[in-house]
Amino acid sequence: MSELACARVLINGLVQGVGFRYFVTSRAVSYDVCGYVRNLDTGGVEIEVEGTREEIGKFLAEMRRGPRHGLVTDFQLEWKSHKKQYDHFFVKY
Repeated sequence: MSELACARVLINGLVQGVGFRYFVTSRAVSYDVCGYVRNLDTGGVEIEVEGTREEIGKFLAEMRRGPRHGLVTDFQLEWKSHKKQYDHFFVKY
């Protein structure tokens, strides 16, 4: 069994108004991870994701690239302990 983990990511660049939250949510479903994505007042995006470390790693590789119309210029990653806080992935407002 793979190690369970949690990651918090802050992403900056052209990440609002380009379908970034939709991109994140759709990719989360395909990687079977749980958590949330939300826009920040600073113009960035925050993601918190739980799942296996392997699936989170694959998911985050796509987040570093972002959607076709977006541009990721800064990607800050913090690994945390898994607390099983989420049972699905959602947009947090």
